[in-house]
Amino acid sequence: MAEVTKEDILSMADVAKIELTDEEVSRYTESISDIITRAKDLKNMDLKDVEPATHPLEIYDVVREDVPNNQVPLEEALLNSESTEEGQFKVPKMIS
Repeated sequence: MAEVTKEDILSMADVAKIELTDEEVSRYTESISDIITRAKDLKNMDLKDVEPATHPLEIYDVVREDVPNNQVPLEEALLNSESTEEGQFKVPKMIS
């Protein structure tokens, strides 16, 4: 197991400005040591034949093609607008 001491955990807790009970310090010491050991095991594995992955599952694009349909005529779309200009909605200027 990697050498993470209780003093290391208490130092990290001090930096993070959190208080830990003795039980939490013991548990975190063991957990972090285990994580470091597992990371070292991964580092020593032969992975040259393993293809890198960005996601554990294959992702497919399920978005439909953007094809216009049921279009509203321009005049009808602008019918209830308070203000229009040259076939467009006219709105107040927001940025000066």
